Amino acid sequence: MKIDSSYVGGGLAVHRSFFVKSFLVGLSILALVLRPLFIPLLPIVTISFILLFKVRLVNNVLFLLMVIFFFSVFASSLYTGEFNFVNIALSLFLIVPVLIIFFTTPKVEDKNYFEYFIKVLTGVLVINNIIGLVQFMYAPAVNDDAFIGFYGAGGLGPHTLSLVNFIVCAYYFLAYQHSKSKIKLFLFLFFISSAILSFYGLGLIIFILSIFIYKFSLKAFFRSIFIFVLVMVMFTGLLYTFRYQTFLYNYENLQRVALFFRNDDGQKNAHQIPRKLMLYRNYVEVYLREPILFLTGSGPGTFNSRSYFLLNGDYSKHKFVIELFGQHSPRYAQKYVYPLWNSTNTGKYMDGTRNQPFSSIVALFAEFGAIVSLFISMLASNKYRSTLQKLKQQNDQGSYSANLYFLKFLTIFFVLNLFTDNFLEYPEIVMIYLFIFKTIEIKIFNSSKHSTSLIK
Repeated sequence: MKIDSSYVGGGLAVHRSFFVKSFLVGLSILALVLRPLFIPLLPIVTISFILLFKVRLVNNVLFLLMVIFFFSVFASSLYTGEFNFVNIALSLFLIVPVLIIFFTTPKVEDKNYFEYFIKVLTGVLVINNIIGLVQFMYAPAVNDDAFIGFYGAGGLGPHTLSLVNFIVCAYYFLAYQHSKSKIKLFLFLFFISSAILSFYGLGLIIFILSIFIYKFSLKAFFRSIFIFVLVMVMFTGLLYTFRYQTFLYNYENLQRVALFFRNDDGQKNAHQIPRKLMLYRNYVEVYLREPILFLTGSGPGTFNSRSYFLLNGDYSKHKFVIELFGQHSPRYAQKYVYPLWNSTNTGKYMDGTRNQPFSSIVALFAEFGAIVSLFISMLASNKYRSTLQKLKQQNDQGSYSANLYFLKFLTIFFVLNLFTDNFLEYPEIVMIYLFIFKTIEIKIFNSSKHSTSLIK
C-alpha cells in the first residue's frame, strides 16, 4: 500500500507542533510554579529546545565555548594557583545552556509560537497574581513577601516574580498602543499593579530607568526628560499611596547610596553604605590592579556568582548542595565577597537588596575575565542587532512594530538588571527572556519565507 508522503509530512508537523506547545506550557510552569526543579532540568530544557525547534548551533558558539574553557578555566587557574573544580563545574552548568540557546539560529521554517508563549505565560501569571492579591489583602502589612502566589519565596522570590510581571506588562502596553484593545489595556494595568505589589524597589527603579533609555533621543532631549520625570512621579505616587513603607524604604536607600560618594565622613558612616556598592568597589580595587587577573578572571564560581554562594556553606537554603558537593570558598570570594553577605551580618527582612553583593556583570568580569566577557558581549550585541534589523525589514519595509518595540525594551530591561543581581544564573528569569527572544527570532525567519504581518 502506497502512503501519501505529504500526509505523513503534515502529520509529523502536527505532532511536532503539539510537542512544541506542550514544551512551552511546561517551561512556563517550570519558571513560575516548579522553580526549584529548573536547575537540575536545565540540560533537558536545552536539548529539548534544540530538537523541538530544529535550530542549529553556529560555529561562533563552539569557538566561544572553547575560549571560555581555556581562559576561564586554565589561564585563571594558572595565575591564581587555585583549581576550584566544583565551583567551575556548577558555574558552567548554569551559564553554558544560556549561551547555547541564545546563539542558536533557526534552520527550517516553523510555526509562530511567540504569541502562544505569551498567552501561556499570561495565563499562569494571572492565576498566580490573583492568589498573590488575596495573600496581600490578608497578610500582615510588614510581610514583604505577602504577594507571592504559588511562585514561592525561594531563591529571589518576589524579586524575580516582580520582573516577570514587569516584562509581561511591557508587552501588553506596547500591544495596546498598536491595537487599542481594552483587554490589553486591562492586562497592562493588572500586571503593572502586580509588579509593584511584589515589593521589589530596585526592580521598579530599573524599570523606570529602562523606560528613560528606551525613549531617550538626542533629537527630543527635553521630551525624554519629561517622560522620565512623569513616569517617576507616577510610580512614586503609587508607592506613597499604596505601599508607604516601601516608599520610605527606597527613600532611605537613596540616602545611603549618597554616602558612597561622600569623602568627608565616609569612615564614620561606612557601615551604612549599601554593600552592593562595596562589591563594585572591591572588584575595581582588586582586579584592576592586577592586569592578568583582570584579563583572565579568577575562574568560574570564584567571586560573587550564584554558584559561589550555593557552595560557600552559609548562604544557600538548600543544604543538600553542600552535602552533595561539599563546602567550597575560593580565596578571592572568601576575602572580598563573604564579609559583605553572611549569616553574621545578614538578617531576613533586615538587609534588603541594597546589601546583596550580587551582580551578573561583576561576576562575569571577575570570574571569566575581561577577554571572555567582552567577547561574549560582542557576539551577543551582534546577534541582538542583527535580529532587530531583520525585524525592521520584515515589517512594512522597516516601520517599527510592537514586537520590535517590545524586544528592544525587554533587552534594555534585562541587561540593566544584570548589573544589580545574579539573574544570569536564575533560569526562571533568564529563560523567559531567552524564549521570548528565540520565538520572535523564529517568527522573523518565518516572515522572511512568507510576507505576513508580525503583529496580530
